[in-house]
Amino acid sequence: MALTRFPIETTNPKIEVTLPVGRHVLELVVEDSAGLRSAPDQIVIEVRKEVAVPAITGINPVSGIAGSTVDAVINGTNLSGATVVAVSGTGITAKIRTGGTSGQLPVSFIIAADAATSPRSFTVKTPAGTASSPTGVTFSVVVEPRIIPVEPRVVPIDVRPIEPQPIMEPRLVVTEPRLVVAEPRPVITEPQAIVAEPRLVVAEPRAIVAEPRAIVAEPRLTVIEKPANPVIETRAVIPDIGTPINRPITPGKAAPKKGAAPKKGTTTRKKK
Repeated sequence: MALTRFPIETTNPKIEVTLPVGRHVLELVVEDSAGLRSAPDQIVIEVRKEVAVPAITGINPVSGIAGSTVDAVINGTNLSGATVVAVSGTGITAKIRTGGTSGQLPVSFIIAADAATSPRSFTVKTPAGTASSPTGVTFSVVVEPRIIPVEPRVVPIDVRPIEPQPIMEPRLVVTEPRLVVAEPRPVITEPQAIVAEPRLVVAEPRAIVAEPRAIVAEPRLTVIEKPANPVIETRAVIPDIGTPINRPITPGKAAPKKGAAPKKGTTTRKKK
């Protein structure tokens, strides 16, 4: 709790005192537990009123036409009590209007007709100090747009009637087919040697077991009819001469067996 009455007696080592604006002289005396007091110690304290520094944050509108008066509002903080608004360059005069607050300052910009068309910075002066417009916050002079009348011109156009075109009778055009034979051209390709990589193929051995089968021939009885007078012709080859001897054999007589004695009237030759 702040103390405002004097003298102040307290046993706290720390106290809070509220003083009005101005210069004050305080006398401090310390007394111990035995009742002994120190010599007075004077302290001079000067209390000043806290003053907020003004600042500019923007302006609206941001431009005006040369040769006109534009009412604008400067936005910022601590702008109350502003006395002067100055604009950089020449050709623009600022006048402060009534109704300003701490955050807004109404002004009027009087722009000369020959003022240069360029962005301008500006400042606001208050009892607490002078505020300058930051980078990007400017007031610009622009040229009034003019409408240039253009005289309409009539360009004559040569209009001619369109002559009717004769309608052509459709005709069927049949072209004679032609056989086009292209000249053969020999194509010689460069021979290329193809060498196959040798491969060793080992076939997997397989055991083939044939299933045994019994073949039984069906007996058949064949009857051959005996001719009436069969004639059996035999041919004997003599190895030394090589000439066959044909001799008919009488039916009913069997040929001599091998090794049997020859009959009379027959000739035999021994092999040399």
